[in-house]
Amino acid sequence: MTQQTVEVALNFAFEKPADVPDWIELLPAGPVITGRDGRSWRLDDPQAIVDAFAADGVDL
Repeated sequence: MTQQTVEVALNFAFEKPADVPDWIELLPAGPVITGRDGRSWRLDDPQAIVDAFAADGVDL
C-alpha cells in the first residue's frame, strides 16, 4: 500500500484595519497573574521584562 502526503502552506497579507491597536497586552501588569490553568505567579516589575527583551534586541 502506498501512502501520499501533501503539505500546503498558505500565507496571506491583509491590510491592517484602522481600529486595530498598535500595542496589545501580552501579560497583565500584575502583580499577581493567574493563568488559564489556575497556576499563578508574581510579576512585581513588568518593565524588567520589556527591558530584558530590549537588551537582547528582540522586538516585542
